[in-house]
Amino acid sequence: MLEDSFGYLWIGSIESGLVKINLKTNQSEIFSTRGIKNLKISSNEIYHIFEDSKKQLWIGTINGGLLCYNRKENNFYTYSSSDHEPYSLLSNSITRITEDRQGNIWISSHDGVYLLDYKKNLFSFYGKSQSSKDLFDGKRVACFYETNEKNVWIGTDLGGLYFFNRANNTFKKYTTINGLLSNSIIDIEPETDGKIWLATWGGGISLFDPKTEHFKNYTPNTNISLNYANIKGILKDGNYLWIASHGRGVNILDIKNNKFYNRENPSKQFPFDMNLPLWGNDIIKDKQGNIWILTTLGLFRWDGQKLHEYYYKEADSLSLSGNIVYCLLQDADENIWVGTNGLDLYDRKNDCFIRQNLIYKGMPESVRSITQDKKKRFWLGSKDGLYLFDPKDSVLRQFTILDGLQGNQFIDRASIATTNGEIFIGGSNGFNVFEPLTITPDTSLPKTYISSMLIWNRNNINRDKDNQTINLIHQKSKKLSYQDSRTIMFDYVAINFHATQRIEYAYKLENFDDSWHYVGNDRRATYTNLQPGIYTFRVKSANKDGLWNNESSEITFTIDSPWWMKWWFRALVISSVMSIITLIVYLRIRNIKKYNSTLQQMVSERTQELEIANFELEEQSIEVLNQFDKLKENQLVIKMRNDELNETLKMKDKLLSIIAHDLKAPLSSVIGFSQLLKEKVNKNIAKEKVTHYADLINESSIKLLEKLNNLLDWARAQSNNIKYTPENVNIALIVRDVISLLSDTAYSKEINIVADFKITHTALADSRMLSTIIRNLISNSIKFTPRGGLIAVLAEEQAQQIMITVSDSGMGMTKEQLEKLWIDEFHQTTLGTENEKGTGLGLRICKEFIEINKGDLFVTSTPHKGTQFTISLPIGAEIKNTISLTNNENKPNKTARKLILVIDDNYEMVEYISDLFDQTHKIETAYTGLEGFNKAIEMIPDIIITDIHMPEMDGKELCVALKKEHITSHIPIIIVSAQVDLDEERQMLELGANDFIKKPFNKELLKLKVNALIENRNEYRNYLKKEILISPLQNIKTESKDESLLRKVNEIVEANMKAPDLSVEFLAREIGVSRAQLFRKFKAILGYSPVEYIRSVQTTKSCTDA
Repeated sequence: MLEDSFGYLWIGSIESGLVKINLKTNQSEIFSTRGIKNLKISSNEIYHIFEDSKKQLWIGTINGGLLCYNRKENNFYTYSSSDHEPYSLLSNSITRITEDRQGNIWISSHDGVYLLDYKKNLFSFYGKSQSSKDLFDGKRVACFYETNEKNVWIGTDLGGLYFFNRANNTFKKYTTINGLLSNSIIDIEPETDGKIWLATWGGGISLFDPKTEHFKNYTPNTNISLNYANIKGILKDGNYLWIASHGRGVNILDIKNNKFYNRENPSKQFPFDMNLPLWGNDIIKDKQGNIWILTTLGLFRWDGQKLHEYYYKEADSLSLSGNIVYCLLQDADENIWVGTNGLDLYDRKNDCFIRQNLIYKGMPESVRSITQDKKKRFWLGSKDGLYLFDPKDSVLRQFTILDGLQGNQFIDRASIATTNGEIFIGGSNGFNVFEPLTITPDTSLPKTYISSMLIWNRNNINRDKDNQTINLIHQKSKKLSYQDSRTIMFDYVAINFHATQRIEYAYKLENFDDSWHYVGNDRRATYTNLQPGIYTFRVKSANKDGLWNNESSEITFTIDSPWWMKWWFRALVISSVMSIITLIVYLRIRNIKKYNSTLQQMVSERTQELEIANFELEEQSIEVLNQFDKLKENQLVIKMRNDELNETLKMKDKLLSIIAHDLKAPLSSVIGFSQLLKEKVNKNIAKEKVTHYADLINESSIKLLEKLNNLLDWARAQSNNIKYTPENVNIALIVRDVISLLSDTAYSKEINIVADFKITHTALADSRMLSTIIRNLISNSIKFTPRGGLIAVLAEEQAQQIMITVSDSGMGMTKEQLEKLWIDEFHQTTLGTENEKGTGLGLRICKEFIEINKGDLFVTSTPHKGTQFTISLPIGAEIKNTISLTNNENKPNKTARKLILVIDDNYEMVEYISDLFDQTHKIETAYTGLEGFNKAIEMIPDIIITDIHMPEMDGKELCVALKKEHITSHIPIIIVSAQVDLDEERQMLELGANDFIKKPFNKELLKLKVNALIENRNEYRNYLKKEILISPLQNIKTESKDESLLRKVNEIVEANMKAPDLSVEFLAREIGVSRAQLFRKFKAILGYSPVEYIRSVQTTKSCTDA
């Protein structure tokens, strides 16, 4: 009889069982062999009742084993004798139950005494049994599946399929006798209607109906069926069943249409290589919709569009730990865990893996199964036991067969967590079922004892019979001689009755070891050749769950010094050494004194010789210093003259470069005009032409002489001998002369030069130098401004300074080019927009002349937009007579010849017409209508002479095409043809031709027609120019192509009047032509450039708005 801690009285009887009485309510319950459900126990003979320190009730029975009370369920669990469980009771008759100070439960029976291991009974074991057909008799458990009724289907390797009824704890077995094609059930997957899919080894797949117990088998019998019989994993995904074969890749069964897709019968719906995951182990789908295929040659992920591959790479720590992938789990937080040669965590963001064995020490080398419990801890099945892994608390514990497991080796993927929180895990000897939340660390600490202290007895005195060691553990004095310390051994043991073979030890020898030695379950420590001194040996232990008892056991001992380490021996040695050193020092000092006496006499003699030699050296030294001073003076003279020579050479090189730079153009003009004059004289040209060419040669010669004078002045400036003659210089006159000089060059590139003078005073400068400066700046702008561009010269007064600005719309310069612009050593020159060459010295001449004239030069530039040079000069006297300049300074100083385009497929006719106009016009020729059209578009001639019948494009088509184009619609066209009648002539006039002449024709008549059309065109241009300048933004009433184009230009300019990017390029882009074509068009119909036209429109608009 016993009153427990919860207010219940327990009474045991010999025949009637056990009575439980509630002392508060006086209600009672009887537990007996005849009891119903939870009131049933294994025996009515109650022999002993005991409650332990954990308030657990134990009942000892006769022939009924040991009963353990479950207060929650109000029933008893029975520990009984079993032939199939090696750690069960040997007798079912329990006579006494007690508890020791460490909390161990001791049980006595008729056949001996037992120690109850709580931890072993935490894992329920189901293995091979022959006692009943209702018990589990399988061995290698490969897979589990829990039904909605909380029963479990169990697949075994070679043992068939089992149904585990949890309610009555019975098993039902299905094998090939019942219709299976193989007894190796590797994987189980549920169907929606209660049926289950089975993956078998050697038998393909089967669909099993538990209601009818019928198997529907799928085997590889045709080309469109399952392609292999060895299946290791299956996954049901909607109407498809994914199948992982071990050797033939992936199969996919369309359940609705009963059709298989595989490498022999691929599907467009699954466009990946189904043979790539060749040796499949399992298939799993995560919550993100990815399908993971586990194989023995890597891991694969199908995201619905692409098959991703993951492999082990030795040099990559972010790859898999191994290529054999055993298992995969998505946990409650949707993390992916992979079991290979270790445990890996998938990093979804970076698409890589984090190896846990690099973070946690002691991880299993091979993870075969992964299961997560309700505390989010992981249970890892491996080849060396079961591991509890909690990454949150960094906990890692190992359980083995000693804890009640079926064995240390577990099967791939053979584990599940049931809905009630239990975990099923299968191995090579059956399976275990356990409640993970009831498994807690062992808190009992083992007590450690030093059992023996052994020394090696070199003289074999008092030695043990079986060895040559002496045990000093029981001796009072632990003082050892130096000879006995050669080898010292300590044996130790920890007292703990739970898994003593898994107790770990650590020891430390104070005064020798700096830290503890952790040696696992090794129970001996050995030290050799210890030095004399006092030592303390300490040892501690940890229980099987790694909890250390820091209360160590210790033993102190002393090692005596040998005679050669005694104090008296050391004193004797020190005194002997000191005596020997004293004798050596005495003899050494005596020899040194004798040697010093001899040496002193020799020094005295040598000193006299040195004094004589020193006097002689002093005299020689004075002579050498005098000569050195003379040499130094000569070196200074040589250096000064050498510097002057270098400057002279640099001056010479620079002067030659400048001469080549500035004299090339005038010399070329003299040579060219003289050569032209020579050729024309031979042809008996008119006297006026001869006079004209002579004037040009004279003009170039005068310019050449002027340049030579300027260069001589510059050369004198380099040698500081130039004569600087400041005077009041009218800037407008200088600019006008320079523009006139360079107008031919500007006109040839269709560049417009405009000048604006806002000054009332002259500049105080040397006129020759100033002319050279402005000429070089404008010439430089022409060189780097593209065809059709603009150069503007502005003179204004600012703070008693004359500011002259030359700006262009050219190619500009980068920041690096600006920094190197004035560096003397930087001689690199840049080709112009049309590959014009230069020496790179023009700007340097400008800078030096501006400095001589007490001025400054500033440069700003933007790549691809243009460059601006600004000169500041001292202001001079007031200008009395103003100079007026027009915007046509860049027109050539000779009458520009009109361009005639001759088009005819007859080569002789083209040459004949060209010769007629060679002396008075520019000639361009074409031999097909298409070639003529392209040249007209490109060059925009002043008049076109063409035939009708030509290849590629005839005269009619040419007229239509030219009149359709805005840029060519204004060009007069003369038809020259032999085969033309009145109707055809009328048709050509309607298509846009201006006049006709029949072959053969009178050459004078043709010249008259050409000149008349050109003159008419000029008169129309003047009329149109006048109308536009008077009212450029008014609607034009006429309807010609030219006027239509101008109307369109007006609209664009007016709409973008204030836009910062309004330019010729913008206008050309809006109209749909190139900049050069727009320039030629405006020159042809108005006589001035698009830039001038835009400014005219802007000016008129500004006046109107004001």
